[in-house]
Amino acid sequence: MGDMFPEIQKNTDLIKEILCEEEDSFARTLDRGERLFEQTVAKMPEGTSVIPGASVWRLYDTYGFPVDLTRIMAEEAGLRVDEDEFNREQERSRELSRKKKGGASGPDNVVLDVHSIAHLNKQGVPRTNDEPKYAERTTEARVLAVFTGKDFVTEQAQSIATNPDDVPVFGVLLDRTNFYAEQGGQEYDTGSLVTLDMSSEFTVENVQVYGGFVLHTGFLKYGSLKVGDVVEAQYDVLRRLPIRSNHSATHVLNFALRKVLQTEEADQKGSLVAPDRLRFDFSYKNSIKPEEIRDIEAMCNKIIGENLRVYAREVSLSDARQINGLRAVFGEVYPDPVRVVSVGADIDEVLKTPQDARWANYSIEFCGGTHVSGTADMKVFVIIEETSIAKGIRRIVAVTGEEALKAQLVHRSLAAE
Repeated sequence: MGDMFPEIQKNTDLIKEILCEEEDSFARTLDRGERLFEQTVAKMPEGTSVIPGASVWRLYDTYGFPVDLTRIMAEEAGLRVDEDEFNREQERSRELSRKKKGGASGPDNVVLDVHSIAHLNKQGVPRTNDEPKYAERTTEARVLAVFTGKDFVTEQAQSIATNPDDVPVFGVLLDRTNFYAEQGGQEYDTGSLVTLDMSSEFTVENVQVYGGFVLHTGFLKYGSLKVGDVVEAQYDVLRRLPIRSNHSATHVLNFALRKVLQTEEADQKGSLVAPDRLRFDFSYKNSIKPEEIRDIEAMCNKIIGENLRVYAREVSLSDARQINGLRAVFGEVYPDPVRVVSVGADIDEVLKTPQDARWANYSIEFCGGTHVSGTADMKVFVIIEETSIAKGIRRIVAVTGEEALKAQLVHRSLAAE
């Protein structure tokens, strides 16, 4: 296939890594699905040979377990799936989803103010452990608090299934989470919290952090959620992946600006990392010439094509500040230790000789965000806008991955006209 698709030969190691990761992920899905299938069968009344269609739909809708496999496993166990109920649940879920898009107050209305945080501290609720956000697609966690936006309650039982026209939006605090809370310019994750017995599902629409407490806000899809429940937290991978790509591209862009414009003046003044684009604001007194924009874009794509590994680890603040060429946002207060993200340079090697001039040839920054494992994951980088937003401040808007490929197609189409 290499003759027809040359990128396969260029990125063999990356492709193998992605295939192995997907294989492992699907294996976990199968293991979990088989376990949940067995639990579902065990709960069926004695003498029943029909598996509820609602349970089969939840296996697919929530856990991604293939319906065909459920049917095969049912047949092997001498059972069958209630297909009529399955189809009704499928249609019902679609209808409820359509209603939800036009209803309910938004998750932005549920915030933890100083009084709420004081209450949590008084109750001895610990800060959220969010370390799993860097590695785990799914993780088990315990519900520590349920917040309506006004009060803390022990249980919330109103779901979109019972109140489709007025489902309440509320917040959930967990002891640990793999969701990324919006910060540092990177947008939040979305996803779901599902009780281990599959009886309840909470849809996460927004994630914010308040004084170390990570609040997942959203609505109940079905069932109920109460303090003490153990849930499986799973973020939306299809949202997280382009965000990771755009965040890594922001670092590469920051590096390319310095190199092409040949100045240390281009300091970051703001950024946005969203699934569909990245926005980077920086200080620069002059206008940027069209050929410079082309060179910046070309350098970013060169780094992507080299498939450099992206390294990340925590380093003591004093050691990190010694790294030659390290970039940080002026005026930002960083924790100690601080997380360092490097594109292409092994941080362990960098720390052995932090003042070495060669490190200035790599993108090395303080960053708490999520990133790709290798630059080839970004696929392609396209600048779609460059403008001045204030005196001495310029803005670049760019896209990567599928959005970048779409932008290139539009450009070619316009050029052909």
